[in-house]
This record gives sequence, C-alpha cells and structure tokens, in this order.
Amino acid sequence: MNWDAIGAVAEVLGAAAVLVTLIYFSLQIRQSNSLAEAQSQRELLTLDTFAPLVADPTLAAEFRDCLNRYEEQDPEVKTRFWFLIMNLHLQMESVFRMKQKGLIAELSYKGWLTWYIGLISTPGGAAWWIENLGIFAPDLVEALETLRNDPDNPYRYSSAFDVMPFLKDVKEEQALT
Repeated sequence: MNWDAIGAVAEVLGAAAVLVTLIYFSLQIRQSNSLAEAQSQRELLTLDTFAPLVADPTLAAEFRDCLNRYEEQDPEVKTRFWFLIMNLHLQMESVFRMKQKGLIAELSYKGWLTWYIGLISTPGGAAWWIENLGIFAPDLVEALETLRNDPDNPYRYSSAFDVMPFLKDVKEEQALT
C-alpha cells in the first residue's frame, strides 16, 4: 500500500475523531448549561425574601406603613424599611445578573422584574427608589425603567397593591369611605 494513501486515510480518520469530540463537548456544554439554569431556578425558590416580615408582625406592619406613607415614618422605621427593601433590591439584582448569564428562564426573570417594579411603584417604594437611585447599577435601573414604561408589557401592573392588596393601607381606605 502507498504511504500517501495511508496518510490520507489517517487524516480523514483524525478529522472524524476531532468532529466526534467536538460534538461530544457541545452536548456536554449544553447539559452543563441546563444544569446551571436548573440550579439557579432552584436558588430563586429558596430565597427567604419575606421571612423577616412573616416572623415579626410589627415589622410587617411597619413595612406596609412605609409602602403607603414613607415620608411620615420616624427614622427608626425608615431604617428598618431601608434594609428590608435593599435586601429585596439586591435579590432583584442577583436575578438580573443570572438572566445576563443565561441562568434563569425568561418567564421567571420577567416575574421578578414585574414584582419588584410593583414594589417600587407604591408611594413609599417610589420615594425609597428615588432617594437611592444613584447607588444602583445603571444597567439594572435601565432594564427596570424600560419594563416599567413599556405599555405592551403583559406582566405590567401599576403597583404591588394590585397583586397584594393586603399591603394597601387599611386606615387610608377606611378614611376614604
């Protein structure tokens, strides 16, 4: 047999082996990405976002009061509210970064964005948002404002009170009737 023919066959076999290896690695990367997305989704489910509010009825009442009438609250109440809502903001930013890396499903991402926008669209949430806007990541602020102002967003609502009416100030509603 001719050495040139043997060399050509070896090159073809080598190219085929490289192709098979690339296909295998591609499948492994896809599987790894799917696993990373599943882990991120699971991480979102384990966030104990509202644990402090559930554990402490006084804190829950203060949170509700701040969402409705932030400016009227004393500095101690505002401080607790600031830390609670900042924690929610940092969780929102974590979700935003997961989305950027392709680690979270679009529907989960939109759900978190919409929920958070509803929170910062309450009277107190809006006051807190404006006071602290300068410390937030500009790309996250832009994404939130874009979705907040998109009239075609099917997940949009005016404030968290639309989906969580129990957060609306009961005293204020009773005064109106």
